[in-house]
Parts: sequence; structure tokens; C-alpha cells
Amino acid sequence: MFKYLILFCFIVIASAEFINKNSIIINENEQIKDLYVKSNSKFTIYLKLIEDSSYYWALDNFEEIIKNSDIEPLNLVSTYDDNKDWSYDDEANKGEPILLPDINLGFYKFEFKINKNSTLENLPQLNFVRKFKLKDSKRDEFHTLVNLLADHDTFNANKDIKLYPKKEDNKNIKHILEIDDNKAYCIVLTYEVTSDYNNLYYSWYLDNIEQINENNLLDIYSNSQIELSNDNKIKITDRYTFKINKDKFSEKDLLPVLSFTLKESPDQYFDYFEKSITFKLRRKSEGYVSFKYEDEKKIFFTEKNEVIAVEFSGNPGAGYGWYLKNLDEVKASNVIEPLNIDDEYNSVPFIPEYSIPSSSGSYIFKFRIKDTVEPGCKLQPPLRFIEARSNKNGNLLSDVELSLIVKKERKEEDLNNLSLPVINIEDQYDNTIYVESNHILKITVGDNSSTGYQWIILNEDDIRRSDYIDFIGSNYESHCQPNKYGEFPTGCGGSLTFHYRIWEVTEEDVLPNIKMAYVRPWEVINPLPSLDFQLIAKSSSNSTECSFNGYKCCSNINAEVQYHDKDGDWSIENNEWCIIKKDEKNEKEKEEEEENTPKLIRTCKAEEIGYSCCKKQKEVIYTDDLGEWGIENGDWCGISTCVYTGDYPVCKTTSEIVFTDTEKWGIENNEWCILCL
Repeated sequence: MFKYLILFCFIVIASAEFINKNSIIINENEQIKDLYVKSNSKFTIYLKLIEDSSYYWALDNFEEIIKNSDIEPLNLVSTYDDNKDWSYDDEANKGEPILLPDINLGFYKFEFKINKNSTLENLPQLNFVRKFKLKDSKRDEFHTLVNLLADHDTFNANKDIKLYPKKEDNKNIKHILEIDDNKAYCIVLTYEVTSDYNNLYYSWYLDNIEQINENNLLDIYSNSQIELSNDNKIKITDRYTFKINKDKFSEKDLLPVLSFTLKESPDQYFDYFEKSITFKLRRKSEGYVSFKYEDEKKIFFTEKNEVIAVEFSGNPGAGYGWYLKNLDEVKASNVIEPLNIDDEYNSVPFIPEYSIPSSSGSYIFKFRIKDTVEPGCKLQPPLRFIEARSNKNGNLLSDVELSLIVKKERKEEDLNNLSLPVINIEDQYDNTIYVESNHILKITVGDNSSTGYQWIILNEDDIRRSDYIDFIGSNYESHCQPNKYGEFPTGCGGSLTFHYRIWEVTEEDVLPNIKMAYVRPWEVINPLPSLDFQLIAKSSSNSTECSFNGYKCCSNINAEVQYHDKDGDWSIENNEWCIIKKDEKNEKEKEEEEENTPKLIRTCKAEEIGYSCCKKQKEVIYTDDLGEWGIENGDWCGISTCVYTGDYPVCKTTSEIVFTDTEKWGIENNEWCILCL
């Protein structure tokens, strides 16, 4: 019935420009709505018509509007004829219909202009009326008011906003959104309606808009756009733009949840909706720690004078809440300052996820780390939280502990010390990397902007907070040669290398994973990692005589080969990867044996022009004179063709694996064939 698209628009705003908020949609049951306008601008109001095609929408206070020097109607249909006793389709001051042909229902569009010299101090109220088409009839009239408000550039932003929405088919979608105090954010929600009568009733609603307006911590507005496609579908786009109200926000305050639902009316009961999307907002300037139910102890690296927020999921309707067990001890420590905790109950206000009774939600405790703390020290006491019926430990459900460590201060020359030994990781599909103290870790991935994708580090904050690793930058190297003007060929890819500084580590230290995703930024938010590397510290003093990039050599030179790459053959000992040390005599015997063994020869012309051949990818994305192409590891790759030197043919149509030895085999025409995989 519906097609949904959840996007984020990124806003690029110069100093003299403003965000477009020039249109709104009004449903038939809405009596009043606000619209921000600027001088010398146009705006559009869409009024939904779903009850009966015998009705239409008109501007009821037309006479008042045309006398106002600030505003000018642009598209009113004024065909009323006093000489007729009754008439259809001669309605005065109605809007422009945007209707679905099959049922003649949809929207009425009204366009206006705010004049160039308007001071915005005398803006009128627009009064729209839904009327029956029979002349002079007052049957089922319904009025809607639009308040025009002066826009004083509240939402100017200084930098580009790039967010990564996540596509999901779930009915209930939840996201965490980190926001900057100085930037405006735009959430875009779209859906399509068709000639199915019931579809027209649905709209997106921000359910907790009243609470948001009441606490005044966010400035927020919405606007809408309607498009009628060639296949008789109406596409509706709702945009919600918001930013932190810095004048009202203090360190102890908590940002509200943004809870959107697609449903028939704003008052509809929560169980009867088409889709819900919830955004938990987090300030980028604050540190966040979230505890899950299975967590008992956590360590968090913090900084001087930083505000941190500690979050627990819960539901007071179940009779339990979260409390800071050792509040008095923390207050007496003189290094950690509680910001929003009630002294009597040792608890904080509950933030519901939805604007309904008994909604689940979060308890968020906020603290400030004082500037008197010493870098590298573990703060005392640890924070001890309990989930119970009261702060007196009644009916205890959970007891957790958070230890805070102040991150060490690093010198710039130590951070960018290029003389350190390097650990190179390139085209590695294994997710484990062994690292040693005072090394540079370089992770190289394929990258090609012509595919529409880009690499992002998903857990950048985890890495920034770690005392054992720092991200120090990235560099790009093209696979192609520039022409005489320094320009690279269109579609040319290359290699993107991420650089990390490894500090002093021991085998007991826990390093953060490096999680990376290759995404199209307008499509996904919180994407699943394309690469997820687990970093394991290895002490240099414990390395054996034979090692490679932090990996030990296998004790058995005849160990079973579990994996092969450009560095050699790999196996597993004691649940860890080891590289198989080559024996020269055995290698010579293997080479002679291989010369007499039939081979599957793969041909790939991609390498002739600087591209790699696909290692796993077989899906054809593009075809040209050089053959077939796919995308792998973030760049174009050539799909190989095969020739077999033995007595069997290469499979032409089947891809089903029937048997596997050193190669993979299938069956065609009742005969064995070798698969080009």
C-alpha cells in the first residue's frame, strides 16, 4: 500500500541564504497551523480533501487578504457567477486541485507571495474553508487557520550536515542521532499514496511536539511538498528541521526524543499506526555511556571538564527505576560533579520514547569531570548504579559499575611520529589485527567516488576516547595516471589508506574495534560495518624468533592451509592465526607437482588499466569492451573469464556447486564441468 523512504537532507547554507520552509500540508481534521515566512518569498499551502469529491477548499477571508500590502495570492480560481441560481465547478477563491484521477480526491494547492518591502509585522491570518460545491450551501463547512510568522533566520547553519539514514522494513524504527550545537538538521520522511481511498488518510506526525515546544530546548519547524507522478501516485515529502536552542540549554538538560508516526490522525491510539520512527538525540560535545541489561562493569575514558551522560533503558510502569547508589560518595570526591540527580531520591527524570502511557524509555544521569583531575588517572569512586523499586535497594534487579579514566595528554610530535614501524593491512578479509606498542597501523581499502559510495569510520568516538590508539588521518592514491593537465580519467578508482597511532599497550589492554562502512550517504544511517577489525595487543618481548606483522610462525610447517593471501599461507594454532614458514625443499617439490596438475586459468583484463580482478564478486554491474565488471572492497573490479588445461569444459550456464576438491565443479549436459568462481 505504502512505499516509505526515510532520508536526511544535508543543508549547505551560505551567509546570505536561508533554509526553504515555504510549504505545509494541512489535514482535514487540523484546525490551526503555523508557517514561517520571509519577505520577498513564495509559499504554498496544501489542504487535504478526502471526505467527498463534492467538496472543495477555498480562501474564506479573500477580501481581507487582498487589502493587506504584505501578501499576494497567486493561484486562486475566481469563477463565481452571481447570475446563476446554482452551479458546480464555479467556486470562488478555491485553490488549484491536485487530485488522483481515479477517485478525484487529493489536495487543493494555494500559492502566495510575501512582498519585497514587507516588514513582516502585519502578517494576516489565512482562513481556509472546506465547502460543498452546491452554490450557497453551508453543508459540513470546516475552517482551518494558518498563522503566518516572521522568519528571522533562526535556522542558519555554518557547515554542511551529512547524515546516514538506515533503510528498514520494521514497523518500529529506532535511531541514535548525534547533533552539534551549532548546526541545523533536517529529517525527511516520504510516502506514496495511490487511488486506494484509505491511503489518503495517512500523514506523518511528530507525536511529542507539545512537550518539545514546552521545554523549549529545540527550535523545530516542518514543511511539506507534494508531487503527482505520471503513474497517478501522489508522493508526499515531510521535512522536519531542528537545532538546539543554545540560549535555553544548560549542562543539566536532556534533549527530547523525536517520535514520528505515520497514521490517520494526531490523536489516533498508538497501536493503530502504519509506521513509527524514533530518534534519540545526543550532543556531540558530551560523552555518552549506555548500559545494556547484560553489562555489569564498564570503563570509560573521559577528559578534563567534560560532561558525560550515562544511559539506562527502563520503564517506570513496571515499578522499577535506576538510581545512583553512591551519590554522597561521588559528591564528596571533588573530581566528579553530578548535574541532574535528585538529592532525595538519587534518581533522574525519565524520558519516554513515545508519547503514550507506560512507554519504555531512558534514565540519563549527567556528570561533569572537573578540570582539577590529572591526565591518565582512574577517578575515584567508580559510579555505582542500581535498578530497584527504590534507592534503598528494595527488590534489586541490577547492580552495575562505571569506572572513569582521564585520557592521557599526547604531544603533537609523538602523535605524528613517522619514524615508527608500520603494520600494513591491505585487502584483508580476516577481522583480527595484531598490533604492538608504538607502531603505525595502516589500513588500505579500495575507493572510487564514481560508484557513489564513500568510506566512513562508524565508531570514531570510541577510537578518539581510547588511551591506546588515535586516528591521525587518511590519504588517497589513484590507480590511474593523470593527463597533461593533471586530470584523472572519469571513473578511475584508487586506494584510501587510514592511519592510526598505536601507543604503549600490553596484552591485557582492550583496544576498540575499527568499524568501517562503504555507503551512499543519502541512503543509510547507522549502517552495518563493511569491515570490522578486532585489534589485539601483542607485547614485543613475547614475540618468537619467527614472526610476521605481529603474527607468529606456525610450529608445524606442514600445517593445514586455512587462508592464502599475497603474504603467504596461513593456518590456526591455539585459536590464533599463524603464518606457515616455507620449506625450500618442499616448495620445489610442490612447484614440480603443480606444473603437471591441470589448472583453471582465470583471465581478467581489468589489471591492464589499473583495476583489480574480483576475488568474490560475480554480480555484473557494468559491461564494456574489456569485459564484465562488479564492485568489491569499494572499487570497480573485473569479473574473470576461465580456461581449464585439463580434459573438462568450463561451465557455461550453471553456477551450482556439486563437488569441491582444489576447484569447484558443476554438471552440464550430464557431464562434469569446472566452475569459474
